[in-house]
Amino acid sequence: MNPMQKMSDLQGKFTLRLNKVMELAVEEVLILNHTYLEPKHILLGLLKEGEGVAGIILRENKVFLEDIRTIALSQKGREDFFFQEDKVFSPESELVIDTARRWALRFHHNYIGTEHMLLGLYVDPIVTAILEERGLTYKKAPEEVFRRISLH
Repeated sequence: MNPMQKMSDLQGKFTLRLNKVMELAVEEVLILNHTYLEPKHILLGLLKEGEGVAGIILRENKVFLEDIRTIALSQKGREDFFFQEDKVFSPESELVIDTARRWALRFHHNYIGTEHMLLGLYVDPIVTAILEERGLTYKKAPEEVFRRISLH
């Protein structure tokens, strides 16, 4: 299976809310005048959507859209990755999405939601540093997700 087909298959498992997050992430790519979708854009999409499990957890842990957008603006994108018409996601974003899929399986979910995408972001060192600086550590995030989804 080619990588684009695999990505398309994964997107078919996204919740409606996560599809909205990914649309918002693409908007952030355009706002920041970048040429491809990176993990930081996914984080911005989660923050901008704000109502899913991930958005609530991020807000509760004082991770805010404008702060993260400022950081994203100050960072230069990868120079070794070039936009291709059939490839919007950077390799790092593809890894984040695949990791989100694995988190969904660990939770025995047949869908990929914002909570899984939040956990998937921890494979990216830049986003991990941003989240951990704000106290949302790799250890704490799954506990927060489990707590939050147990309330439903």
